[in-house]
Amino acid sequence: MYNFKIIDYKSVSWEEVESFGNTNIFQTKSWINFIAQTQNGEPIIIEIKDDGNLAGYFSGLIIKKLGFKILGSPLRGWTTSYMGFILKNKSSGIEILKDFVPFVFHKLKCIHFEIMDKNITIEGCKEHSLKYELFSSFEVDLSGSVEENFYKLSKNCRRDIRRAERNGVIVKTSNDKDFVLDYYDQLKDVFKKQSLNPTYSAKRIESLIQSFYSGDNLFLFKAFNDKHQCIATGIFPSYNGKMFFFGGASYRKFQNLLPNEALIWHAMKHGIENNIHTFDMGGGGHYKRKYGGKIITVPWIRTSQYEIFSELRDLAKKLYKIKQKLF
Repeated sequence: MYNFKIIDYKSVSWEEVESFGNTNIFQTKSWINFIAQTQNGEPIIIEIKDDGNLAGYFSGLIIKKLGFKILGSPLRGWTTSYMGFILKNKSSGIEILKDFVPFVFHKLKCIHFEIMDKNITIEGCKEHSLKYELFSSFEVDLSGSVEENFYKLSKNCRRDIRRAERNGVIVKTSNDKDFVLDYYDQLKDVFKKQSLNPTYSAKRIESLIQSFYSGDNLFLFKAFNDKHQCIATGIFPSYNGKMFFFGGASYRKFQNLLPNEALIWHAMKHGIENNIHTFDMGGGGHYKRKYGGKIITVPWIRTSQYEIFSELRDLAKKLYKIKQKLF
């Protein structure tokens, strides 16, 4: 049986937590602080022991809704991918979860819990009768040289990257204060195509950049046309040899120049040159197939102490989509 101990967040030894070697950017102190700030959440790190021996840690945040406590690792809307357990034995997550859920309900006093852990399989969820939704993404293997990776791209993708270069598109690393303004203005233009508004405010991007300001784990890129106008932007957090596509945006009137293809390929090259071995494209989308990745599918597990809370969660999700369309 596993035992759990809440660690005072201010005294967490992050060096020890990250020494397990399989942590990702969404389990780091900087990212958790970013989520805590933007979601008004309470960070929580839990030590996990198996027969007195350290087995690993759990990372997540508790938020309150209508007075009720909800534990997310992560929750939808956080613009955050895989969190969950940080373990010596990656395959033990599903077994730990059996003991962890009662701990969440009775010790932490939460009425709802969600977790997306890349090391917990769909088969394991079925075996333990867990409720889940599927999160799919494309994962690109960046091992090999830049040239080798270029020829992993689809033929049409390679053609578009070359065309972007002929069109005068240049991609540069951005450290200027105008990045947030450019990114968000372009993001609004992307959503406007579907008569929608962005699902988060510009302040979230400001908080993200500020959280990683002193480190080198956040790649920000801008694409320019031959008139030096910024026409596309991209955000790529990275850590522990893995890079993620947080978000990209571009002005529709310049998409004929193919800045998006140039920008993503530039990010991939930058990753290869900085010892990144895996590029997770942050979700599905038909256009992502051309970058040479394989589809991965991860269960997003959810469980409630009372069934009605699970039903209310589904209802809130539907109402949000309706609200966006009406707005």
